[in-house]
Amino acid sequence: MVGLIPNWALNLWMLARFTPELIAALRGMIAQRVLSNREHLALTADAILRYGQRSRDGGNAIAFSLLHGWMRGYVETTGYLVPTCLDIAATINRPDLRDYALAQGDWLLQHQRPDGSFPDITRTVSAAFDTGQVLMGLHRLVEETGEERYVAAGRAAADWLCGLSEADGSWTGGGDSLGASRTYFTRSAAALLAFGRLVDEPRYRDAGSRFLDWALEQQLPSGLFVGSELTSGAPYLLHTIIYVLEGFLQAYDETGEQRWLDAVLRGAEALKTVNLEREIVLFSFYDAELVPMSSDRCITGLAQWAGLCLRLFTITGDADYVECASNSLFYVKSKQIQGKTQIRGALPGSVPLWGSYLKLSFPNWNLKFFGDALTKWEVMGLDETRQQETFVMRSHHIYARMVGWTESSVEFSPFEQRTMEGIRELADRHLSPANLPVVVDLGCGAGRGVAWFEKQRPDWKILGVDPIPAEEGRKPVLVGTANRIPLEDASAYMIYAYISLQHVSDIDGALREVRRVLRPGGLFVIYDRNPISIRGLLKPWHELKGRWIYSWDSPFRERWYTGGAWRGMLRRAGFGVVSSRSLTDSVGRGLRRFLPINRFTLVAGRKSA
Repeated sequence: MVGLIPNWALNLWMLARFTPELIAALRGMIAQRVLSNREHLALTADAILRYGQRSRDGGNAIAFSLLHGWMRGYVETTGYLVPTCLDIAATINRPDLRDYALAQGDWLLQHQRPDGSFPDITRTVSAAFDTGQVLMGLHRLVEETGEERYVAAGRAAADWLCGLSEADGSWTGGGDSLGASRTYFTRSAAALLAFGRLVDEPRYRDAGSRFLDWALEQQLPSGLFVGSELTSGAPYLLHTIIYVLEGFLQAYDETGEQRWLDAVLRGAEALKTVNLEREIVLFSFYDAELVPMSSDRCITGLAQWAGLCLRLFTITGDADYVECASNSLFYVKSKQIQGKTQIRGALPGSVPLWGSYLKLSFPNWNLKFFGDALTKWEVMGLDETRQQETFVMRSHHIYARMVGWTESSVEFSPFEQRTMEGIRELADRHLSPANLPVVVDLGCGAGRGVAWFEKQRPDWKILGVDPIPAEEGRKPVLVGTANRIPLEDASAYMIYAYISLQHVSDIDGALREVRRVLRPGGLFVIYDRNPISIRGLLKPWHELKGRWIYSWDSPFRERWYTGGAWRGMLRRAGFGVVSSRSLTDSVGRGLRRFLPINRFTLVAGRKSA
């Protein structure tokens, strides 16, 4: 009878069983408030414990599927969750998570095979990769407990891995090799190196080093590695791309061998360039030249990339790696489920949920790498408060030119000339300074407003403030944001924000900062987009199609406010509203000229004396 039901109908029925989870997942996929690192670590800790409670056999559940519910425990990931749990527990004081990690040792030992190996996800074959990941957990359990049973289990696993070694150093004998050694086994080789140091066994270190040297020969000019695909001939998955680099980096940490660090940097530098110049959030799949082969995001890979970048920053001192980590973490944090369902704290395999990696599923290994990266950030003592600003700045850098904003930000159109004249008239009407006026263009971009005012009022001192430093050949700007204006208290006669506050999420904080910088009686002028317009209605469609500066899944998107909303916010912030009007930019020809395609709001508030 079941065979007579179409697959799509069956899937819809199965999805309906988990309607609250589906709703929470859809909400998390599109827009969620980003919390603090420690709040996200607490969500992660709770989710890991829930995955342990809900698994069918005592391990940590492979995943929660929107089609099938909770799955049984996964030997591999339960193994490498042990160090993560212990690190999170120490960072946010979660003894319950520590107790859970130590208890998982018993469950892992139950699944070790007589030959020392551990099985793959199907539990049908002995897997080189899975055995190496469990070895990481056994290593940490030895360090935490000193129990001989973990030493013995680790030696048995290491002996089995050594037995895989071929004459050229590769490993082809595992059930997960499929006749061809995979280069992401570098993580297992590095685990073998580390365990060899722990138990003082040169044989383990030699086998691990030989594999890494073999893998080194597989690196392509792009920095990727042949054999790091999940299956031969498939595109390169970000998750396994980073796996290879993580293995080499751990090996470098163990040995100090420069050639292994060089391999990591060749791969990481290429990804960093893509991340800073082309894709603020990396995609799931690439070809051998790092050309994207998908439009979805692999959450596991992004969390891994963030953790790898933080580790590379500690070695190289290159702050660009911190920015890559910050932007990736800001994105992943926005996808962690916050609703009150059984998947609270979980992370999807892909964004969108129906993406190519682990469709409609929430795997436990996302939590491992996300927890590792957040813990690393906390231990390093980095500032997380500017993650949104950093993300917005990089979005402008990468996408403004793509959507035509760079060209339009250099010169004013006739309509924009009239709006600038309106701002000047407000200044003339409401300001009568006795001394040289100081006027601030907040979010000045390429500096067109600064240049315009300097021509109109050469006796005024015009300052531009922007998150992005001025390009070479342009007038310097003060680097700052609406929430961090680099000026002294009561130092400006007027501040105007020309289509810039839409990029600020903490508007109340920005208004407080503006009030701090303005002199008593100073004027604040806001000119921004009005959501009650055809452009406002179409903005979600442009975001979905990638024709906007922020994508539909971005952790931050512009906020457009009506004139009434601006007036209310100004009054609450202690400004007296002195002017408010709407403006419509007539565009196109014929009937289009009479349609409210682009509408704007011009509002001015005066700081009380």
